[in-house]
Amino acid sequence: MPGQNLSFEAADVEELYRGGRPSSWEEMLARAEKAGGRRRRVSGPEAREMAYALRLLRDRGAGIPATPRECYLEMYEVLEGIPGRGVYPA
Repeated sequence: MPGQNLSFEAADVEELYRGGRPSSWEEMLARAEKAGGRRRRVSGPEAREMAYALRLLRDRGAGIPATPRECYLEMYEVLEGIPGRGVYPA
């Protein structure tokens, strides 16, 4: 997961904003967790990875990004900041 290629794509994050920008982190997380069962393109692991990244953003105290693109970039940044297997931070 982190430190590797992301399993979800920008189009998957756009689905979270379908119907409008979520009003709360709880709504955003609920949409991400349901994504795995709603569309064939988003698998269970991809939905869990999106929800994990969103929880990390929420726990940072970040606000909900205004656009799906901003959200994807912030999710990418937070996941890439986690060292991968066998990599130790300096």
